[in-house]
Amino acid sequence: MKTTAAVLLLATVLLGLTHLASANSCGSSNDPSSDFLVFVQYWSPSCCSSLGSSCNASLVENDFTIHGFWPENDDGSWPQYCSPDDFSYNMIRNLTSELDYYWPDLKIGATPSNGLWEHEYERHGSCAVHQSNIMHDEFDFFNHTLTIRKSLPIKQWLAEKNIVPTNSHDYKTQDLIDVIYDHTGQNPLILCSKGNVYEVYLCYSNDLQPMKCPSGVTGCAQSQFCGEYAYFRPPQSN
Repeated sequence: MKTTAAVLLLATVLLGLTHLASANSCGSSNDPSSDFLVFVQYWSPSCCSSLGSSCNASLVENDFTIHGFWPENDDGSWPQYCSPDDFSYNMIRNLTSELDYYWPDLKIGATPSNGLWEHEYERHGSCAVHQSNIMHDEFDFFNHTLTIRKSLPIKQWLAEKNIVPTNSHDYKTQDLIDVIYDHTGQNPLILCSKGNVYEVYLCYSNDLQPMKCPSGVTGCAQSQFCGEYAYFRPPQSN
């Protein structure tokens, strides 16, 4: 009887562990459907620092720039490459002046045909368009992503609370979160690299309404969360 009970207990534990693993997939899925979208911005000086000598410093704005707009699922998984259609620069030609500012590809040698825009659309945007009732094609994806970015002047909001880029001291991470919450009604996820503010995540429903980020996102990104304090650094001097 004791042996049977022990076997049952072990099976229960293993089932629970399997459930926890599936609850936080943290990887790509073959299913093109998604539950929500994640809007991700770089703090561009930190992005450039991470690229090192590969960064095109002339393109770095002292501001937050778009990394991507990604469909994700509640369990932390995400669809990718949902369409056989290739990225077309001609589809977004009328948006390129704004894209150059708000969504620059900081890597030296990158062009629209082989850089960040192509990658982000083919891997993520094609799935966002597949799921959304609002975005129907490549132009819509980039246009709506720009609209969201322009509605989030995070650097300006922080400056209004005297949180400005500096090398002289760090800031309480919660103070940055509170500022963004006051303007959006949602708690952002703030990620760091080597103690420096690196990315800001905000979540949106498939009809592009702000929403609380599900636990799958927070669980998968947790290892990169900023600590209690974080530096908010200016661009490096040349």
